[in-house]
Amino acid sequence: MADRTVTVKASGGDYTDLWNAEAGEQGDLPTLARILTIEHYLAGDGSYGATTFDGWTTDATHYINVVVPAAARHLGKWDATKSNYTTSATQLNVQIQENFVRFTGFQFGAATRTVETPLVKTTGGSGVDIRFIACIFKAGATASVYLQGALLESGGTHYFIDCLFYDIQTNVSDTHWFGAIRAGGSGVVANVWNCTFQNCRQALGAESSSTINAVNVGAASCTTADYGTVNKTTCSTTTPTFVDEAGDDFHLAAADITWLGQGTADPGSGLYSTDIDGETIVAPWPIGADWRAAAAGGLSIPVARPYTQAVNRAAVY
Repeated sequence: MADRTVTVKASGGDYTDLWNAEAGEQGDLPTLARILTIEHYLAGDGSYGATTFDGWTTDATHYINVVVPAAARHLGKWDATKSNYTTSATQLNVQIQENFVRFTGFQFGAATRTVETPLVKTTGGSGVDIRFIACIFKAGATASVYLQGALLESGGTHYFIDCLFYDIQTNVSDTHWFGAIRAGGSGVVANVWNCTFQNCRQALGAESSSTINAVNVGAASCTTADYGTVNKTTCSTTTPTFVDEAGDDFHLAAADITWLGQGTADPGSGLYSTDIDGETIVAPWPIGADWRAAAAGGLSIPVARPYTQAVNRAAVY
């Protein structure tokens, strides 16, 4: 059988929300010889609360592929008029209990948390390959409970590529349990490449026998950068020059010399070559999710940017 693509739209699509798409398409993908692609166009999804991916059979070549097409995708900055999944103060956005799932171009948002609930949670068992590419994770105001952007409890490998996490904040007094990405299960491996963290209580946290491999990760205005076993290569805790930090636009400004051009080239060994806007990265690679800013109106244009190869070693951790 052939691969299958379905759409989620307010009207005129196959489904009107992700919850129903997941329920309606559950199946044994290897037997169907199928990659299932769910194209998500809906702004303000999440009225059902959490969507849980469970009851499927998947493998490395027959997986669940949730993507936001270019016309409905953010431009590296939260955009409520574009595809997004936003829930209340007590509800997960998405829970993944399967082994092979990918999300590309998604926006995960939430009201201020009043119970300990991450935006995204994985509980798929062992041997997972779960990927988040060019996604945005943001919470509401500072929570008084433990809070994570992504809580990883599935043994196996998770990938976060070109993602932005911001305002993942809690005032709970503790040293851990609240990483914007928290590897909380035994045997979890998280590869975090070219991601930006801003105003998070903690960017990365690894518990138990979990490991996080961070390359080209920028943690700006975060209380702590990491906890536990976090292997870091060309990562920075120095705040760069953003386009409009106060306005939550965390593209790098043309004049930045802190993250721009200071990263390690091709950390995914060819797995990706674009930034959070979908722009092809031209060497030297940056720290963080942005290589060059997207212009207003949805067009991306080259920006002439000065850079220095002399890394500020005090800023790299």
